[in-house]
This record gives sequence, structure tokens and C-alpha cells, in this order.
Amino acid sequence: MNQKWVSWALRLRQMLGAEVRIVRTGEARNTQHAYLPIPEAEWWSLEIAAPLTERERKLVTALLTEWTHENESSAKREGFAERIARWLHDAERDPDTPVPIELSERDWEGRVPLLVMHAKAAFPPAALAVLESYFERQAWLVPMRERELLVLVPASLIQTDEETTLTEELYRAGEGLVEVAAAEIGETVTVVIHPPLFDPDQLPVAVKELRAAWRLGRRFHPQRAVIATWNARMERLLMEIPDDAVRQWLTQSPTPFWEDGELRETLTALFRHNLNLSETARALYVHRNTLLYRLERLKQETGLDARRFEDAVYIYTVLLLTATEAHEE
Repeated sequence: MNQKWVSWALRLRQMLGAEVRIVRTGEARNTQHAYLPIPEAEWWSLEIAAPLTERERKLVTALLTEWTHENESSAKREGFAERIARWLHDAERDPDTPVPIELSERDWEGRVPLLVMHAKAAFPPAALAVLESYFERQAWLVPMRERELLVLVPASLIQTDEETTLTEELYRAGEGLVEVAAAEIGETVTVVIHPPLFDPDQLPVAVKELRAAWRLGRRFHPQRAVIATWNARMERLLMEIPDDAVRQWLTQSPTPFWEDGELRETLTALFRHNLNLSETARALYVHRNTLLYRLERLKQETGLDARRFEDAVYIYTVLLLTATEAHEE
């Protein structure tokens, strides 16, 4: 017996408040019960332990037809996603692996690849349905490795406001996805964003860049929920430095200012706002004088002036190299 029919029977039982069974078509019938054929299943019917009006009968028949199509769409979608994942896996080992014909024949029109990193091993179907709905059923959802979901979204769905830049819209899309995952699925995710692709040939390289950006983000910006692939030049260089060398370098600092939580938050905000004191104060919800006092305290304790270029570079580098330890505390 098909499991989806069992599911349909349970759903109808809840809706109609009557017992619903799956029976063989043509079996001895109870004249007080209603019988409806299961779409595309000649030998099986649903037995509803209650009489139905003609209107109820038509309504249930319409539901069964709709549920049949839902399952067909789901099967096609899952097959497509699995084939993309398998192709990307093969292309990772052999860059000359050809693009599947069904993928190259689809209209890309500028697809934006988003890599969603989540805590659970895999998103359940209900969670995928939420994400499909969020992207108006126009995105392709491709479960990749464990805890990875690749989302390919039409660029036209992301860039809807002509007054904002594509970069701003990409960040906004990433932030929206983070919020939906938290509110509708109960999952904390990190989203890595990438510029649009205009040919499926570009996808294997893009996935490689997304994963590299995720590793850099986890190492140097663990507090960020949205990570971009295009602005981590300094982080890539720092990633190459051995941990022993980093620890040795940090011991040469006059004072471990990065261990002061309040000061660390202040300096991080200052650099995020390009050393603009007014914007930094607003972001921290403190008076400008409070911000100046903290920076002056840093200067007195370490001799470092965060508003002086050379000192700022040094401080920023230290904050990056100690980000993981600070986030774990």
C-alpha cells in the first residue's frame, strides 16, 4: 500500500471527522459509506465511513487530485536537486565534468547562489517548503553536504529596488533568509552570498568560493550571520599564517586589549563604520563622549590610537586573529 495514500486518509479523517480506510475497488460495500477512487490507482479506493453530499464528494475529489500533483511536483523537484548536487560533487573532483543538459536548458537569467549553513544535518521537507514559499517558488533548493543547502535565486527576485545597489540587495536577501529560518523554522543559520551567475558553467567555481568564504567567516567573523564572497582579501592572507606564529606575534603586544569585551565591541563597531565616530556611537547606543573616553583609555593603556592609520591596521589585524577565541568566551 502506498504511504502517501495512508497520509491522505489521515488528512481526510481529520477534515471530515469520519473514519477513512483504503480498500480494494469493487469490494463489498457499506451502503452508508462513501467510496471515492484514488487518482491514477485503478484497484484502490478510499472508504469514508459517512455519507457525503455531492458537493462534499466533488471537494474531496478535487483535494485528492491536487495532492496527487503535489507529490508529482515534489518528486520532480527532488530529482532535479539531487542531480545538481551530484554534478557539483563530480565537478569538484573533475572540473571538465559537463553540465547536465536539463540544467543548461533552464533559464538562468542571472541566478544568485546562496549557501545556507545550518546546525541540523539536513533541512526537513517542511523547512524546505517554507524556503520555497519565501522565494515565491522560483528558487532552486539543492541540499549539498551535511549542514549545507545551496539556494539558487533569480537575480530579478532579489534586486527589486532601483535606488539600492546590488550589493545592498544581496545583503538584504541574506539577512531576510536568516530571519525566516529563525522565525519560521526555528533554525539559526549563516548565509554566504555571491554575485549573480549567468551560466551554469560558473556554478562549480562559485560553490568553491562560497565554501571558502564560509571558512573565512567562521574563523575571522564568527558573529556575522551574513558573509560575502567578495570582501575578505585580508582574511585570506591571515588564514595562511600558522597558529603558532599568531600566538607568538600576539605576545609582543604591550597589553592584551582584545580581551576587554567592551573595548573589543567598541573597536569592532568603529572599524565597521569606517572610523566615523558619530555613526559608531549611534550603533553602540552610547554618547559620543563615551566613545571618545573608551578610545582615550585604549591610548593611555597601550599607546595605540585607533584613529591613527598604522595603529588602526594593527588593532584591526589583532581583532581578526583573536575573533574565534573571543566568540567562544
